[in-house]
Amino acid sequence: MKKLLFTLFFVSLNIVVFGQENPSRKSLEKTNVENRMNGYYPAGSKVKDKTALGGFWASQNFPKTIDPNMNIRQGEISLVALPDEDTVFAEKSRGMKLLLVNTTNEQVTFSASDSLLYIVQEALDQNGEWKTIELMPFSSCGNSNHNVFLGANEYWEFAAARYIGNFKTRLRFCLIKQKSKSEQSPIYSNEFEGSVNQKQMDVR
Repeated sequence: MKKLLFTLFFVSLNIVVFGQENPSRKSLEKTNVENRMNGYYPAGSKVKDKTALGGFWASQNFPKTIDPNMNIRQGEISLVALPDEDTVFAEKSRGMKLLLVNTTNEQVTFSASDSLLYIVQEALDQNGEWKTIELMPFSSCGNSNHNVFLGANEYWEFAAARYIGNFKTRLRFCLIKQKSKSEQSPIYSNEFEGSVNQKQMDVR
């Protein structure tokens, strides 16, 4: 009897501690908005940008080492959307995982504003055109601009918004990578099914 009571107490304790303190990610609500939110994809860098003026916000979201079991294309920079993998977005909403992966043999440089990469989520509109539904990072302070570095066989992991709305469509992510001072090269993720509100695609 004592053993049974102890077992019940232990199970109850686990429910209280782990159940209430750590609610299921699927119980969180998706993001339902009618405006374009700011894109928020912070990337920490262990390599110092010697050309930066200084004074920018430095993220602690440092790169991770690629697991050999990860199904990632080799020899390129990839933006990988994982719509089947839930995570917490903005501490209160149901999000999805997004990876920026470097499977090349070289360190890669990315432009950032206060550690935020130039990544936005895009949606396919009723005319079959891709529309940006998030805002690029922006700062009026020149000190916010700097570079972050992703080493060979490393990746960053981000929590991205999982939108919901009245318009079912396909979505993807877009990263603007600065090839030179005058040339930009976009990198697109895989596409996935979802929904947004049409007002998110309005250009304002």
